[in-house]
This record gives sequence, C-alpha cells and structure tokens, in this order.
Amino acid sequence: MPGREDAFQKYMNDGHSAAWDQQWEKAAASYRAALQETPDQPKALNNLGLALHQLSRFSEALDIYKRVAQLSPEDPISMERIAQLCERLGDLKSAVDAAMRAADLYIKQREVEKAVENWVRVTTLNPDHVIAHSRLALTHERLGHTKPAVAEYLAVASLLQRAGNPDKTAELINKALALSPESVEARQAQA
Repeated sequence: MPGREDAFQKYMNDGHSAAWDQQWEKAAASYRAALQETPDQPKALNNLGLALHQLSRFSEALDIYKRVAQLSPEDPISMERIAQLCERLGDLKSAVDAAMRAADLYIKQREVEKAVENWVRVTTLNPDHVIAHSRLALTHERLGHTKPAVAEYLAVASLLQRAGNPDKTAELINKALALSPESVEARQAQA
C-alpha cells in the first residue's frame, strides 16, 4: 500500500503547512483526508484535535482526543487535552479525572513538571481533592521545594481535619514543621 502511505503523508504535510499558517479549516480538512487513508492514526487524530480546538469546535475536539486516548492509553498529552476541553465545556468532574490520569501518565514517563501542572489543575478545579494535594506535597518535598511542600501538607491536614481525622492531621502538621520549623503557617496550624 505505498500509494496510501504517500497520500497519507501528503495530506499530513498539507495539514502541517496549513496549521503553520494558522489556516485551521484547511488543516482540519487535510488531517481528515489523511485519516481517510489511514483511519485511527494517532498523530493525525492529535493534529485534527488541535485544529478543531483552534477553531473553537471544542466538543468535536474532545471526541477526537477521547479516540486518541482509546488508541494510545499511555499518552498523557491526549488526557491533558481532554482535561482542558472538559474544563472549558464546564464538565469539571471529567476535567479532574482526566487531569489526574494525565498526571499519573506523566509521572510514569518521569515528566515531573507536567505531572505537577496537572495536579495543580486538579486542585484549582477541586480544592478539596486530597489525593492531588498529597501528590503535590510529596513531589515538592522530593524536589526540595520546601515552601510549596509545606503549603500542600497543610492543605491536606486541613482537609483531613474537616473530615474528622485528628491523628493524621497532627502527623501532617508535624511533617510540615519538620520540613520548615520556621513556617508561621505550620506553627499556627499546630496551635
């Protein structure tokens, strides 16, 4: 099938050229043509998703990225895009779930900063998300980012206190104090 491969590559190149020139309709059409030659090709789907996003066709873009996530379940980028689009469309629960999945996938690939970005997105969308705060606390501690680690440990402590878990709350406050004995916030939390 060398003819199909050549046609696929030509359509992809046309799509890239159009995208470079920010001609998103033309780019989307080219990527759709490429997908006619090679259906379910993840790179073509990703590019189509981007073109649709640029055209503000968010629901269509979301459907495309969901397909990419099915085809490439270990790809964190498609999950991150799903999170962004769900947030934009007002589906915050799905945005949180997708961002958590993206963060987990980024961690598997040792892309810590991208994982942190996604956990921060989760805590922005859902400030009571204990798991995201916990992962941020541990990650910041491991990276030597004392101030953010203390802030995240205190956030988890506050959430656990509200949930009625005083022992774990005290443990996390002590952890924050061990990291930063001079932390005014941690000392206030201990009082």
